[in-house]
Amino acid sequence: MMRGRLALCLLAFCLVPLQQAVAQIRTVPKELLDSIANPAVAENSSLMEFDTRRIVAAGIAEDELPVYSYGFVNRGDKPIVVNRITTSCGCAVAECASRVTGPGERGTISVTYHPKGHPGRFERRIFVYTNLSSERPTAVLSLDVTVRAGEDRSRWFPHQMGRIRMKVKEFAFRQDVKDVVCLAFLNAGDVPVTPVPDTAMLPSYLKAWCETPGVEPGKEGEICIAFDPDKFREQAAANSGWLSGASSRDVSRTAVVLGGVGAPPRESAIIITIQ
Repeated sequence: MMRGRLALCLLAFCLVPLQQAVAQIRTVPKELLDSIANPAVAENSSLMEFDTRRIVAAGIAEDELPVYSYGFVNRGDKPIVVNRITTSCGCAVAECASRVTGPGERGTISVTYHPKGHPGRFERRIFVYTNLSSERPTAVLSLDVTVRAGEDRSRWFPHQMGRIRMKVKEFAFRQDVKDVVCLAFLNAGDVPVTPVPDTAMLPSYLKAWCETPGVEPGKEGEICIAFDPDKFREQAAANSGWLSGASSRDVSRTAVVLGGVGAPPRESAIIITIQ
C-alpha cells in the first residue's frame, strides 16, 4: 500500500512542470519563427561584401570533415572586427582566421562541417557578428549540405522515443540569450514520421516545430526549439517571487512533448532548462 502511494507521489511530482506549461497556450506566428531563424542584418552590412553567402555541397560522406570558405572584402573606411560567429547546428563550426580586416582588405570565414551522424540534406546557417552592430548580425551565411548515409547510425542516437531516436533529450538555454537549437533525430521505424511538438504545453518563451516533416525510415530529421529571453523575463515578472527561491543554475525546467512518434508523453519529452 505504501509503495503504491509513493509511486503516485513521484508521478505527480514529475508531471508538475508539464501541468504548469499547459497554462501557457500561444499561437506561433510564422513571421516570428522566420525572424528567429533569419534575423534582420545590420543596416550597413553591405560594407562586408562576400563573394557568396550561400554554398551548396553535395555528396559528402559521413566520415569526411570538409571545410568551406566564405571570402569577403571590407568596403568601408574603417576596420571590421569579427566579435563572434554562431551557427544553427553544432555540426557546423565557424571561425575567422583574422578578427580584424582593414579597409579594402580581404578576409575569410571558414566553416568545418562534421557530417558524422547527420545524413540527408540540411541547410545550416552561420551568423557573423561584428563591430558594425551590437545587436544584429552583419551577415547570415548559408551552407546547404547533402550527406550520404552510413551503414548504421543508431549508435549516434542513444535515446529511444517510440519510432524515433534522439541524439540528446535534455539541454539548456542561457536566460539572457535569444537562441534557436535544432536537435537531430533518426526515424527508427518502418514508416515516414513527423514528430509534432505539443505547442499547447509550451510556455510563452519557447517555440518548437519540426523542421523536416515526413522523414523516411532510416533517415534523419530535425526538431527546432527557439528561446525568447524577453518573454522569459515577462513571465518571471508576472510571477511575483518566482525567481527568488530558484537556484542560480536551474531557474526553470520545462518539457517539449513530441506527438506522432508512437510513445506516451513521459517517454517522448525533451527536457529544457533555462539557466
